[in-house]
Amino acid sequence: MFFPYYSKEMTELLECAKAGDMQARVLFIQMEMLQENLSTQSYIWLVDMAENGDFYARNVLYHYLMGHEEISFDWEKMLKWAEEMIEEDPGEAYHMLSGLYAPGMPGFDDVDKCLRYLELGTEAGSKDCAYKLACLAYEFRWDDFPMSRIRAILEKCGLKGAHPAVMKVMVNICVEQNDAEAAVRYSRLWNKEYPDDSESCMFIANFYANGYGVKRDYKIALKYYQKAANLGDEDGMLYVGFMHFVGDGCRVNESRAADYFERALNAGSVNAYSMLAKCYLHGIGVKKNRKRALELLEQGVKKENYACCYLLARCYYEGDIVERDLKCSLELLKDARTFCKGCEIENLGTEIEALDAQCLSELREEEERTLLPSFLEKWNKALAEKDVPTLDNLLTDIVSNYFYHEQLQNCFVDALEQKICSPNLVKKLMNQLRRKADEDSKTALFIARMYDNGRGVRRNLSTAYNYYEKAWRLTADEELALTLYFRLLDGTLKSASSSAFKWLSILLQMYENSPRVNYLRGLWHSLGRVLRRDKSLAEHYFSRAAEAGFVADSKEDLKALRRGQKSYMECLRLK
Repeated sequence: MFFPYYSKEMTELLECAKAGDMQARVLFIQMEMLQENLSTQSYIWLVDMAENGDFYARNVLYHYLMGHEEISFDWEKMLKWAEEMIEEDPGEAYHMLSGLYAPGMPGFDDVDKCLRYLELGTEAGSKDCAYKLACLAYEFRWDDFPMSRIRAILEKCGLKGAHPAVMKVMVNICVEQNDAEAAVRYSRLWNKEYPDDSESCMFIANFYANGYGVKRDYKIALKYYQKAANLGDEDGMLYVGFMHFVGDGCRVNESRAADYFERALNAGSVNAYSMLAKCYLHGIGVKKNRKRALELLEQGVKKENYACCYLLARCYYEGDIVERDLKCSLELLKDARTFCKGCEIENLGTEIEALDAQCLSELREEEERTLLPSFLEKWNKALAEKDVPTLDNLLTDIVSNYFYHEQLQNCFVDALEQKICSPNLVKKLMNQLRRKADEDSKTALFIARMYDNGRGVRRNLSTAYNYYEKAWRLTADEELALTLYFRLLDGTLKSASSSAFKWLSILLQMYENSPRVNYLRGLWHSLGRVLRRDKSLAEHYFSRAAEAGFVADSKEDLKALRRGQKSYMECLRLK
């Protein structure tokens, strides 16, 4: 039997254990467990002791097996042992049982049973069960466990000496409940108990940097960011670099900023790609190196960093360090929106949208001048010659690449109405458009109008309504919301009073500050036609509309509505 090298005392203890001294075996196993080096013989002794009913051995064996998932064991036997421990030590027994059913752990993977045993253990006074119950409930967000209940459990047990993960849960709960003072207090306790835990440093630094629960102080924030960075935290390194980059809490130091961005990058920070690329692109703190900047941006795009996507898209738009390519720029901006999960050091949302609109506008202008005339020439020629294969190819190209051009949309509808392409292709292209409509409001609106007017497809007002609603959800456009409401109300789109009522609620809630909606509310309250009749409320909403610059003659509109000379849709168009 192989044993590692032991001291003289350990060797003597081992000899006694081999001779059958049970107390020596227990002591030897304890010493090996402290060294995290349980030998094969010790494991055999531990299993043998557990088999003979030693509760201590069963508990030690359980914890050892939980930490070594690769070791196979008869978990039904462990389950039986844990159940036998309930009378003697219910807290520890329920803790063991919960672990056997915990998700992702070796055992039985049953969240409901795990939760039940944790609750029983908490009731029995086990802090371990209470902490695990709180952490698990926070992770899975069960309806039975609101944040207030999880917090109450943790406060009852006390956080002094608790695991850092438990303290992190408590701080996050306080932040979610917007209890800033408590969040700061618990993060300080966490940092005091575990001064080498970089996460607590990051929480405190962020609180001071943002003035959350404390007076904003960039110097203190920098101190804790530096502490986290010294502990190897990649975000700490990034923030130290950023604060020297902009001069928050210190003087601007470009070389130090670039150095920390480099450190953060080497530590694995994805956000460091964009910051370091900026340094090399503009020569900030380092010698200007466009090739290196381009490499960093391309690597950042592969890492799904949306700031890198934006910066590289701008490079393709400006044609500075790469050849100008508007289509490539648009693709990168699309990726930027997909990867945008809240950048920690800057907000590029508005810049992304602005550049996207700029690229799209210039690309379409370019296509209007060059591509569109030649495309329409090919279309008209194929149409005159009834060249179906060419028409099919052109239609496929329209749907895949150029559907945003109104003239080409008309070509598509004409082809459907005249049935000049194969039925299978029509089905394929319509399915492609439907998929596109899930993300593109203009496509959704186009399909809605096709079904609304019966152009190219059989008229179906129910389907038209669904696509109108889809288009609205993608844009939250007030004009579209109003149009939908009035057409539902008039029955010209879909006779469904419940749908009309839903859109009325949307109008009153989402567009309560709209001058036009307020003007219409005034008309409705005046007539008592949609909302209850109330002259004072009518005057209130007329005044709100007027204050916002909405000019209309409410008296004339009311008279016209009473005489039936003006429809709701005409009121909608009032400017």
